[in-house]
Order: sequence, then C-alpha cells, then structure tokens
Amino acid sequence: MAEAEKKKLFDTEQDHSPLFVNEVQRYMQQRCMQQQQQQRYVEQAAREEGDKRNAGSALDGGRAERDALEARCWTHDKVLQSPYLSDIWTMLDRMRPAYDKHGWDWSEKEDELFAEGMHFILLLQQQQLIGFTIFLLDEEDEQWVVYCYELHVAEGHKGKGLGKFLVECLEHVARHIGMVGIALTCFKDNDALRFYERTGFSIADHSPSKHNDPDAPYEILMKRI
Repeated sequence: MAEAEKKKLFDTEQDHSPLFVNEVQRYMQQRCMQQQQQQRYVEQAAREEGDKRNAGSALDGGRAERDALEARCWTHDKVLQSPYLSDIWTMLDRMRPAYDKHGWDWSEKEDELFAEGMHFILLLQQQQLIGFTIFLLDEEDEQWVVYCYELHVAEGHKGKGLGKFLVECLEHVARHIGMVGIALTCFKDNDALRFYERTGFSIADHSPSKHNDPDAPYEILMKRI
C-alpha cells in the first residue's frame, strides 16, 4: 500500500475495520486448522506406538486449548456494547498499580484505550474471554505501524502460547496493510518486557534509553515485519 493511500486510510472517518476483521478471522481459522491437523498426527503416531497415555495427553493438551478458540476483531464502540467489557476491565486493572507506581494517570489511559480508531482482537473459548490485544494504526517515528496499546491473557490461560498468538495476529494485520511492523510501550520493570523480547521485539531507536534518558520508566519496543 502506497504512503498516500495509507494516510488517506487513517485520515478518513469511515469504518475501516473490515480490513482487519476478515483477515484476522481467516488467519485464526487457518491456524486452528493447522493446529488440529498437527494434533491428529501426534495422536496417530502415539496410537501406532501403542502409547494410549501419550495419545490422551496430546488430545487434552494443545488441541483442547485451540479447538474451540475463536477470534473477534472489533472497533472500540462495539466492544463498549459487548458482554466482554467487564472482563476486559478486569484484566486491564492489573496494570493500574504500575501506573500509580510511576506516576502515570490511569484515568487518561482508560480514555485512550476506548478512543476512536482503537481496535480489539478478542480471543474467546466457549464464549469466555481468555485474551485480547488493543491496537491502533499510527505513524510512529515517521513510520506507519500497528501500535499495540495492550496485550493480556487471562489467569489460568497463561503459558499456553496465547500471548504469542496475539502477537502473530498483529503481525498479520501489519503485513496485510503494508505496515513496517508493530510498536508498543512497556515499563522496564514489567515482566512482559522479557516476553516481548522473546517474540522478536527490540528497543526502538526513538526509545528514551537511546536518547540520554535512562531514568524514563519505560521502553518503546519495535518488531519489524
């Protein structure tokens, strides 16, 4: 997509969410099918070896987590009217102590997350919200990026690859519309910083630590596509 076309897309007031909705849904469906196929291979191999215990654990493990997994990509206004809003707030509130610690205004963050132009990718399992990410198409350091404002996985579902899966969804959005990558802000003392590093993010050139501001409590991270 040419730069002029991108700017026109972001300047318009029209609802451009179908650009993401169809792609996220298609990507999720494809990944789930791949996961199920992989699990069938594992099950078949275990049966051929006569190891019923391994076959059972294979089915109860990865496939159980992905079989009923669904994704929704919604604009902020649709999320505000959805039954998942309270669960979103519950997960977001886990960040409130960090904002208080560093003197950041949580009320401004609340307004920001549901501002016009924000999009939500929701991960659902059996109609329950188990993870989500909030993103905005933006120009960061003179480059068009998918800016990830939040990424959360529900307690009890961590360690199952869902956070990485959400990052992959953002990557797919970025590739689909020709962004240079994904950007985000992360507190230095947030354990999530190591997660982002493991998934391919690095400190951006315009992050405070690279501009003689080592006391800033956060880093700006970038993952190029």
